[in-house]
Amino acid sequence: MPNTFAKENNIDETDQNYTNILSNNNRVHEVQNVEEFAKENNIPLEKDGKELSEITISYTNNNYPNNLINESITPFATAEYYVTVVRTSETCGLETLRSSYYPEGPGTMTVSETVATNISVSATLDYKIISGSLGYDVTKSYTVSDSKTINVPKGKTWNLVARPMFETKEFTVKRNNKSYATGDSSKPIGVCFSIYK
Repeated sequence: MPNTFAKENNIDETDQNYTNILSNNNRVHEVQNVEEFAKENNIPLEKDGKELSEITISYTNNNYPNNLINESITPFATAEYYVTVVRTSETCGLETLRSSYYPEGPGTMTVSETVATNISVSATLDYKIISGSLGYDVTKSYTVSDSKTINVPKGKTWNLVARPMFETKEFTVKRNNKSYATGDSSKPIGVCFSIYK
């Protein structure tokens, strides 16, 4: 069955290997190629003797970034500066929001955390100019939230780990029509759940 969400958002399903579902009114993806995704996002393949087996990405309030595969160009200009977004991508952050061990039976982890935006610019620039280009305030923190339920088999213990999910935008800046700076900003957009079995 074709993935309507992938088609609507220009996602190459063969590259991303996502299964689309809904949870708590959030858009959720179950990553199919766990090992590849983990390596790309620096997620440990093993933890405390347990092997990483599942990764689920929950986009808070359906805050799914569009056009992650293709280059996204959105210029923003002032009298002096001209900002252009040259690439948009998503990454699972390294910070652990929650980590819990669950014995046999059902277990639910609920996450609601405020996470800061990461911003880096190679030259001095008013963040209001960058915010105007990216479409959000790069100086603010944002709340990411969702819950994940697992059903652990008899005699087993699983470790469920939650990390923040970020949308990263890389940009260039021209000042008076001359190259001035480059930078990137990562906005918290959801929760990345990893299960170690």
